[in-house]
Amino acid sequence: MAIGRTSRSQSGGMMFDVARAVVAAPTRALPPRERPVGAGALWFATHAVSLKAGQTVVLLALAAALVPADLGVVALATLVSSAVALVSGLGASAALVRWEGDVDRAARSAVSLALASGAAATLAVWVSAPALVSALGAGPAAVGPVRGLVLTAPLVAAAMVTLELMRRRLAFGRRVLPDVAASLLGAALAVWLVGRGWGVAALVAGQVVQGVAVLLLAWCVHPPVRPGWHADDVRGLLRFGLPWSGAHLLELVQVNLDYVVVAHLLGAVALGHYSLAFRVAAVPYLLVAVVLSSAAFPVLCRRRGAELRATVSDLARLSLVLLLPVCGLLALLADRLVLLGPAWAPAVPVLRVLAAYALAAGLLHVTLTVLHAMGRPGEAVLARLAHLLLLLPALLLLAPAGVVAVAAAQVVVAAAVLLAALARVGSLLGEARTR
Repeated sequence: MAIGRTSRSQSGGMMFDVARAVVAAPTRALPPRERPVGAGALWFATHAVSLKAGQTVVLLALAAALVPADLGVVALATLVSSAVALVSGLGASAALVRWEGDVDRAARSAVSLALASGAAATLAVWVSAPALVSALGAGPAAVGPVRGLVLTAPLVAAAMVTLELMRRRLAFGRRVLPDVAASLLGAALAVWLVGRGWGVAALVAGQVVQGVAVLLLAWCVHPPVRPGWHADDVRGLLRFGLPWSGAHLLELVQVNLDYVVVAHLLGAVALGHYSLAFRVAAVPYLLVAVVLSSAAFPVLCRRRGAELRATVSDLARLSLVLLLPVCGLLALLADRLVLLGPAWAPAVPVLRVLAAYALAAGLLHVTLTVLHAMGRPGEAVLARLAHLLLLLPALLLLAPAGVVAVAAAQVVVAAAVLLAALARVGSLLGEARTR
């Protein structure tokens, strides 16, 4: 049953209480300072595992049913969809996590921003899709998937406002459950349709169902936020949200720049090999770095002085302890990609190199999350911009040597930007100590 505005059904209440107790139990052994991050990390780990498991199953189903060139079309369509998702909402939902005024009133303005920007981005992609896929090096076959994957962008952006209100209140269970259920539903539909011969269209159908479901499920765990508009709130939301959105958009461009370069210089088959390896290498990034950052961000926003320094230290140590073995295991098991068929053998050495990139990129994501939480989103934008500007010439220089060289360029540049970001965070924490 749906949860009402002021109460929830007895069975629904029991479900949330049991889920909360199960997730909270492993965190009781943690020091009090770390318990909110630990509980949130467990919830976001559930979210990330479910989301990545669904994506991986769909990816493997598509890989088994399609040729590498078709998987390259999927990669480019997903890139455009991810960019639209970041533009939709203009970062207003993330700004709510740090909001210091009337958050319920600000949320109404955030919903209006989400619906308007999401609709505008969707319309722009729909109209420009033929020219866009041509510029990205894809053929006319990519137009349909690109248009289909952005259809629900306004709905997802509106849902994120409700879900980020839950994260602000440290209600991590209610924050992740709609996403988990929607992603599993969309993945199940996509895999079923792949089996019935839908091909790439199965991915589009699954994404549309997932987008509608996440909004409806968000309304089940929190009363719907009605659109509204307050000029001061809009300015405040955009003051934080635009740099936040810009940093993540630059990250998306930086992460996918290699796709564009490989497509242009090496062709669709090489892109298929590279995209499969990169998607598998993203597992540690999503399951560790994004999970920890998502849980830590609202906690870091509330910490000051020595307590902030201690929390950042704990976060850095935990990130390294978790990422190292996962990335090492990824490199060791890279040769298992050939189980998908001999056509995927060229992706094996790429994955081994990208395992090192996953470590550097994961630590960088955590470090830039700390900058955001310290109220420095502009510096996070600069870090992402520096990463992009360093990566482009490196890719253009090394790409002619093949996809393994492209992966090596990713490792070197990510490591350099990580060292600079760590130095900046250390400097800011040092300044806070002397105040």
